[in-house]
Amino acid sequence: MNICLTCNYSTLSREYAGAQIATHNLATQLARMGHHVFAVYTTCEEIVPPPDINYEIIWARDVGRYRMRYRGLNIFPVAKAVHELASRTHLDVIQGAADEAVLLPFVARKHKCIFTMVIHRPFYPKMNSAKLLLRPDKCLLEHLCFMEWFAFAKAHRIFSVSAYTKNHVVENLGLKPEKVEVVYNGFDLEFFNVRRENMSMNGTEIVFHGRLNPQKGIDTLLKSLALVTKQLDGTKKIHLNIVGRGPWEQEYRELARSLGISQNVSFPGWMGVEQMAELFSKASLSILPTRTESFALNIGEAMAAGVPIISTNVDSVPEIITDGKTGLLVPPDNPEALAEKMLYAIAHPDEMEANAQVGRTWVRENFTWEKVAEKYTHAYQELLNT
Repeated sequence: MNICLTCNYSTLSREYAGAQIATHNLATQLARMGHHVFAVYTTCEEIVPPPDINYEIIWARDVGRYRMRYRGLNIFPVAKAVHELASRTHLDVIQGAADEAVLLPFVARKHKCIFTMVIHRPFYPKMNSAKLLLRPDKCLLEHLCFMEWFAFAKAHRIFSVSAYTKNHVVENLGLKPEKVEVVYNGFDLEFFNVRRENMSMNGTEIVFHGRLNPQKGIDTLLKSLALVTKQLDGTKKIHLNIVGRGPWEQEYRELARSLGISQNVSFPGWMGVEQMAELFSKASLSILPTRTESFALNIGEAMAAGVPIISTNVDSVPEIITDGKTGLLVPPDNPEALAEKMLYAIAHPDEMEANAQVGRTWVRENFTWEKVAEKYTHAYQELLNT
């Protein structure tokens, strides 16, 4: 099959990781299976296809690179790039991932292609046609959801990265349940290969990795760490690496200082897969106190590496973590509850490691990109045969 995937974001760095990394990994695995894959991204310099596979990147101009409010204008360069590609190469499938896909149904119809969509966004406001008619500018400029809504309506099939997200869009966007298929994302093989015999024996090393913004609950984590350090009162060393970048980094640095835990917290910035794998090999615990999550890629990466995990019981997270068996879950926005679980994890390292190994086996059996690509291929073939 000849497959074109699109993804509209201004960077493929880990601070905007989920959809972009997923698109790249899917493209890579589909190409390894023998398909010819084209990926249309908006300006991004950090991604390179592996050599010797049929995976080609096409750069579309990123009109909204410096003002994300106008990112919706990228629909035009993306549609132009896909149209030009389809004019010179027969495409079987065109797949969009966000608002950039609003014009792609017309491109697909013109070139007789199957058109599909993937849902990565964790939240969509409830679509009300009357309100949209009154304030289309609000959806277009503030949420970009109206364009995605239109693309979803025109798609032959919609792939959701979690059951939570499927239920959410069926309710809020009015999509037909039978049109939406759940296909989880996968995790990079590098994390499955992490060897943890070099774990630090000098104290508790905690890792958070993800975007530095309010969605991820980093303020809750810092408040919890302050409670934990007070409880331990110097009897055990504890250190937190907050890995990632984002607009709230300075606020979190200031919060750590105000809580008196600056000496316990590091902000190493963004790390690549190999660096993260090395960090995971020495980590005692990975924590993601997220407030909302369509698919917790960073949770799965830590679990794939065999790191004990604590997260929140919100949205799609319980689809990956089984509380007390593969990790620990706490309510969101509750520093006291998170601190209690952190202290429990520190006091019961053998139990946490055993749970982590169960979790590692679980993600290895269910969340490899090979399995993900097989599901997409089966769905594409089914659509082409109808």
